[in-house]
Amino acid sequence: MLIESLDQVDSTNEEAKRRLEAGAEGVHWLRASMQTAGRGTHGRAWDSPDDAGLYLTRYTRHEEPFSPDGLTPTVGIALAEAIRSATGVPVCVKPINDLVCDGFKLGGILVEGTRTPNGMLTSIIGIGLNVGSGPRRVRADGWPAASLQDVLPAGQPVPEIPELARLVASRVEDRMANLHRGGPAALRTAWSRVALDGALWPQNEPGGR
Repeated sequence: MLIESLDQVDSTNEEAKRRLEAGAEGVHWLRASMQTAGRGTHGRAWDSPDDAGLYLTRYTRHEEPFSPDGLTPTVGIALAEAIRSATGVPVCVKPINDLVCDGFKLGGILVEGTRTPNGMLTSIIGIGLNVGSGPRRVRADGWPAASLQDVLPAGQPVPEIPELARLVASRVEDRMANLHRGGPAALRTAWSRVALDGALWPQNEPGGR
């Protein structure tokens, strides 16, 4: 799987949006070592220091309108499964789009795109994950930010970001295929294994990083 890497960008989601507006076709993955204007929902800033996090976006143009129902929790499942596989750390998804562990927020998901009443014509899936330690903001909802390095057992090495990107992208594509094939029962079972406090499968998806 090809993941294009950039040294620096304002936001991987914004770069994906520009490329789609310029006519990009097919499914693409984009990763940046640093974002100068990383963002989440409601205009929140997302701290994106150089080589200290995973700043990753999947973007595509759909041949037919695509229903986004289930998309954000499906990506959340994939992200949690990838991190658990890489580290053994029991991260969870705090509905609908936050990756958390031990009372800390490690990352989040921001799904965007162009929409019509019939569905999405383009989709942009942004994934932000704090990997290395460093100063982080406390979110408005009170969840302090932390990184994978902060929650790993003492002495356990932090995963290399490029390898982590490949693992996350591969798991997202696998889960997206299940979503497209219409496997709601399997997805709900997977969700029950990673959702914080056994939260039910979300009915609406207003979330983002």
